[in-house]
Amino acid sequence: MQDNVLARRPPRRCSSNAGQLYVGLVVLFTATITIACSNGHRADLPPSSSALTSTSPVSAATTAPFEPADVTPAAKTCDEAFGVVRVNQLFTALNSHDQLALAALLPIDDAGWNFEVQPDILAAANDANASQTDVDVTTHRDLDRILDQFAGLHLVFTGLLHGGLVFEMSPGSAGRPVVAIGPVLWRGTGPVLTQRGKTAVLGGGKTAVDCTTGLFSRVLLGPLRYEP
Repeated sequence: MQDNVLARRPPRRCSSNAGQLYVGLVVLFTATITIACSNGHRADLPPSSSALTSTSPVSAATTAPFEPADVTPAAKTCDEAFGVVRVNQLFTALNSHDQLALAALLPIDDAGWNFEVQPDILAAANDANASQTDVDVTTHRDLDRILDQFAGLHLVFTGLLHGGLVFEMSPGSAGRPVVAIGPVLWRGTGPVLTQRGKTAVLGGGKTAVDCTTGLFSRVLLGPLRYEP
């Protein structure tokens, strides 16, 4: 039986951006998500502006880039620290192209989770109009499609990771406690980009870690813009 990692301390109050998902190329595509905070308050999040502004996650990335760290959680508590460790493990697996390590961060059953890259990183590097491409994986046998998105890239974080405990409101998982971490800001470099006339890709995303299993229930990553 998997460890239960329900919070051992009162979760902090949800902030207004707790459910936002930052993805897209040049513009941010944000889903409207309703979440319930542990204190009973709800946050109904409106769609973000279609254009980048001075308050966007991209411009807010003022931290010097830093490497993902493959560390073991000190304790499986349902809090920000645990979620940050999981995101570090995720990016370490992507950097090493380690399918087994990636699979270990996701539920064994092919249900109740998904890993999405939107738009396709290399397709968007070739064509700025490729914003409709989408790689959405919900089974372990398709994880190679995710790894192919990051093959030949080295990823670093460009902003500090923050988040906290929220309760999902979507059908089929309403009331499920998760640690939401986001925005997850990153930068990727590698020969696959230089071959396409780019030096780097700047990306964003959002993740959710199920408090009961300690594994990801949701990973959403995508390119925001490319450096020439």
